[in-house]
Amino acid sequence: METLFRKLFDIREGEATVATLMFFYGFLIIASLSVLKPVRNSLFLVRFGNEKLPFVFVLVALFSALVAVVYSKFSK
Repeated sequence: METLFRKLFDIREGEATVATLMFFYGFLIIASLSVLKPVRNSLFLVRFGNEKLPFVFVLVALFSALVAVVYSKFSK
């Protein structure tokens, strides 16, 4: 089984511990996002209601575009 993982993910000798820790780090990040995102959404809906939701979607899109433009300017 260990050989299968080494061949499948190209894990070299001595990298198994680091690869396992990195897997669990990514898993915990995604798991916490999966738990916190619905909580954030429900708190927003309780506080502001669903009539403000379209404005938030537009603001998020505009802010994301702005961040992408600024990031691309600084990355060059």
